[in-house]
Amino acid sequence: MRDHFLEGRSRLETLLRLTKEGYVKERGRICTFLGALATSQGDYEAADAFLKQSLAFYRELNDYWGIAASLNALAVTMRDRGNFDEAEDYFEQSLACWRRLPHRSSIARCLHNLANAAKMRGDFARAATALTEATSIFDEIGDSRGAAWSINQSGDLELEQGRFEAALCTVTDFIARPYVAMRSLEIGMMSETVMEIKDSDLPLHFV
Repeated sequence: MRDHFLEGRSRLETLLRLTKEGYVKERGRICTFLGALATSQGDYEAADAFLKQSLAFYRELNDYWGIAASLNALAVTMRDRGNFDEAEDYFEQSLACWRRLPHRSSIARCLHNLANAAKMRGDFARAATALTEATSIFDEIGDSRGAAWSINQSGDLELEQGRFEAALCTVTDFIARPYVAMRSLEIGMMSETVMEIKDSDLPLHFV
């Protein structure tokens, strides 16, 4: 599989070199894909270069969808490198673009990713507000799995701050929701948070 990825990346890089003039949108897409591929391979310097090139192409076109996607990919690359300050900044820029479009699902997913980066750098207040908004949007558009991701992370955020009662309330509120009752996947996503709370001295009447 690794050899196939390397071969695919090599062909795309060749294609990019051969299309030096015109085809701006197509080159932007190729660069975005190459950046994501390089990130998955741990080649972060190449990923950064490809994604910044992609961002430049989309800005030339004033294509906010492409700009938002490129900024999000740059944020993921920075997060995976452990550069959480830069990751949070790129996620904020991406979020601004999604709001401008606007695209509700992408806004919610970006908020969730932003919260993760903010939490990793200790910005708990920004993480909390992002997760609250993300959960609200996921509920609004009927995405129960997305809501599960965000509520699960909200519980983790409370636990990381040692706020066990708040974490317990978060989990209890989530499990009480009608659309979760028969969804083992979403409940399973909460298991780590529940187990950590069980290790505290708080009573769990629903476990």
